[in-house]
Amino acid sequence: MSLSRDFQECITAELSSLCKTFFFVVKFKINLIVDITPVSKRLLWRVIIILKGLMLTIVMFLIFYYFSKIFIKDTFIVNSSSMKPTIMPGDKIVVNKLLFGARIYTDFKFKDGSDLRSFRIYGIRDIERNDIIVFNYPFDKECVKIQFRINYVYTKRVIGLPGDIVSISGGYYRVAGTNEELGNIRLQKLLSASQSKYLQRKQFLFPNHPDFQWTIINFGPYYIPRKGDTIELTKDNTILYKTLIEYETGKETIILKSYTFKYNYLFVAGDNIFSSKDSRYFGVIPEDYIIGVVTKVIQGK
Repeated sequence: MSLSRDFQECITAELSSLCKTFFFVVKFKINLIVDITPVSKRLLWRVIIILKGLMLTIVMFLIFYYFSKIFIKDTFIVNSSSMKPTIMPGDKIVVNKLLFGARIYTDFKFKDGSDLRSFRIYGIRDIERNDIIVFNYPFDKECVKIQFRINYVYTKRVIGLPGDIVSISGGYYRVAGTNEELGNIRLQKLLSASQSKYLQRKQFLFPNHPDFQWTIINFGPYYIPRKGDTIELTKDNTILYKTLIEYETGKETIILKSYTFKYNYLFVAGDNIFSSKDSRYFGVIPEDYIIGVVTKVIQGK
């Protein structure tokens, strides 16, 4: 089958155009490699400099972003009502890591049940009573043993420090040796005024043992373990500190007359004392589990 003359000319013209385009591209590439004109060379270097600057900016931004999150501050959205009215659900909190010192992981295997392996950089100051802190919830799903869970993050107010003797008397938080007001006093006053109502409810408070009938109205006194302090392991102390000793020793059976603690612990509570899962229910938290101190609350929409 023969092609018409017009069609042949059309094809010839298209092939000619393609050939010219091909040779132009090849020539352009050769010129870039072998003999770039001064104008083209300046334009090319300008493009390269812009791209290098853009890449450097992106890299520097990422380095600063992650450096800031690890060493300086981080932000979290609060979904719980346990810190009402100080922090409302939906609020964003800014967590300062410089105050207490940033926690640096030495092992990144974060499976439930794995040990926390980390060290802490020296901070500006120690944790203080009434600080609002963010920490990793320190217990397993059954709340039986201490276990690091990286994705379970709580925010509470510090009531008691390592070495303190903390209690709740008539609905008010107390620390032996100080008259410092702790937590939300208005809500504690409200709790104190309605004691009979809440005492009638069945409560599963720490240490959840028949020998200790502690309530949210009257709790303790409870000594908060401090690194280096030694306690006698009486029957009551064995009940109160069994979980901590098992966490520190890695052994479930305790046959000791006394024990010296290896770590510091804190007693924390939510400002919303009527609805907060805190140290009244699960006990004290290891100091190593602290992420940082809340220094700013940004109201949610």
